[in-house]
Parts: sequence; structure tokens; C-alpha cells
Amino acid sequence: MTVFLSSVRWGYLWQRHHSLAAAAATSADVVFVESQPRRLRQLVLTPLSRLRGQRQHAVPSSVPRGVRLVAPSPLAVLFPRAWARVLAERILARSGGRPVDVVVYVPSTAYLEVARRLAERGARVVYDAVVSWAEAPRSFHPPKAVLSAEGAMPAHWRVVSDNPVVADGLSRRLGRPVAVVPPAVDDPFLAHDWTPLAQREEVIGWFGALHREVDVDLLCAAARAGLRVETVGPVEDPAVGRQLADAGVTLLPAVSIEDLPRRISHWRVALLAYRGPRVGSITPAKLLNALAGFRVAVRGIPVSEQLADRVVRLPEDDALAVATLRVLVSSPDEVDPLPYDEHSWSTRLRAITGRCA
Repeated sequence: MTVFLSSVRWGYLWQRHHSLAAAAATSADVVFVESQPRRLRQLVLTPLSRLRGQRQHAVPSSVPRGVRLVAPSPLAVLFPRAWARVLAERILARSGGRPVDVVVYVPSTAYLEVARRLAERGARVVYDAVVSWAEAPRSFHPPKAVLSAEGAMPAHWRVVSDNPVVADGLSRRLGRPVAVVPPAVDDPFLAHDWTPLAQREEVIGWFGALHREVDVDLLCAAARAGLRVETVGPVEDPAVGRQLADAGVTLLPAVSIEDLPRRISHWRVALLAYRGPRVGSITPAKLLNALAGFRVAVRGIPVSEQLADRVVRLPEDDALAVATLRVLVSSPDEVDPLPYDEHSWSTRLRAITGRCA
């Protein structure tokens, strides 16, 4: 059994958490604990934001057979240890004595208590640091005393990250090695019959949520320069949506992970460009999906040496970046296929948990 103590809900935009849970469910039971409240203010602000209806929502993907969801509960922040005790006992009962792996995404009081209780009964625990919580914006509701919480994790718990900058910082703070486990390719992108790039339309596309950490100025600059730019995904910040629309970017609604490859298969170039104080610590979960079907241009994010020759790094100057995008979209050289065995989520899951099979 694999337990994911997640920082997202299942109905949110498809993330690393979902991909790993789907991979784990092909061979074992999975308990996916949806994002639990971490601060009291979250109990008030989250319902209010939904009532205002200011955000467009993602389209939920189906829950794979073998995945059991645990819904958010206010008890996780009001009485975190009591909530953790009850959940841990239920997980142990469900496991029936079989080995349990626990993947933690938030070093909150409630989650760490669940992990501790399961570890005492023989579970392997991994902290998968895909968010640098010390730098996370307030909208993420980072747990209190997050650096102390990370530092207090037992030495026998594994620590991994999807990002080399985050991994290096954690390794120095915790005094232990932190392996980098990058994203992988989701099955819908792998199974899609991709049209040769030369037969596609000259479109530069962004897929995923639209918010302030997206390099919106670059998308707008490309559209104003006459390039055809499309986005597919929820608009999480209405101001960002208005800025893009005013520049001539085509905004298309979110679709499920199963439908996404078909919806964007006419693009030639996928653009992954970010900005803001966290850019060095962001590794988009969609990076390998983009590489599976498109020429990929990046800005503001680190890319591992293993994948560096598969992406085009854009200059910091917007005019130069747009000129590079123009060349990419007008001269569609084919991309080499990704070796699936090296970049599957099942392979990544083994690297995260430390299990050979």
C-alpha cells in the first residue's frame, strides 16, 4: 500500500501527486489524502474564495481503481494529532499487515504525526519536497515553523525533491543527501498518436493554470508580435486572464489529463516560462509531458543535465525570446521520442520510495 499525504485535492489540476498515485495503483492499494487545512485562516478563506467564484476550476480526472480518497477535514488543523491517530489506525487496518509506503508533501503537524505513527508500525516514509515551503506564497497556506518541522524529521526518513535547487538547499540544512527525482510522462501523452510537427499549425501553447508566477509578459509579447499563442487551463487570477486576452492570446478552458493531448495536439511549441521569487525552485510536473509531444521552450526554471539538450532556453530579453520562438514555431524540426522506461511514473515511484520493485 502507498499513502500520499498530498498538498492538492484530487479535483485540482493534474500534478505529480496524481501521477504517482495512478502509477502506484497499478500494483497496490493507494490512499490519497487530499490537501488538508494547515492554518485556521484557511478554514475561513477557502470557502469565501469559492463563494466569490473568482477562479476557474480545473476539470477533475477520473479516480483510478484502487485509489481511495480521504477528503479534507477541519479536524486536521483543529485537532491535528487526534485526526492523525484515527487516520493512521484506519490505514493500518486497510493495509492488512502488508508493507506501507508513505509519501509526505507537506511538513504539517497533522501529516507528520500520521507519518510518525505509520513509521512506528514499519512503514517507509519519504518526504517529496516539490514545494519550497519556506518561500511559498501565503495563498499556499504554508505550515507554521516549517523549517523546524523539516529539520525534525527522523534521519531514517527518505528526502527527495523534483528540483535541484530545492534539493541542494534541503541537503545543506538537513545534513543529509537529497536525491532529485524529476517528473515523468503521463500515460495519455505517451499513448497519443502525435501528428508530425511539420503537419501541425504554427501555434505556441501553454497548458496549465494561469497565475502570477506564469511569465505572462512573454506570452503577451509573443502574441503582440503576431505569433499565434494559445493557453489551455484554469485562470486562477482574473487580472492575468484579462492581460492575456487584451494582448490577443486565445484562452481555452481546462480539460482533463485524459483529453489534454488531443486538445493541444495541433501545437508545434510548448512554452514553459515562469517568473517571480520562486522560479528557481519550480520544476513543472508537465515538463516531460511537453517533451513527449512538442518542441519545448523554457525560461525561469532549472532543467536537469539529462534533459538540457531537449529544451530551448529562451533569453531573458523579451524581444530576443520572441525572435527565438518565431524560429522554433516556423521551422518544426522533429523531436526524438523519450525512452519510456527511463521516464515512466512507475520508475519515478521506485526512485522516490527506494523500493527496487
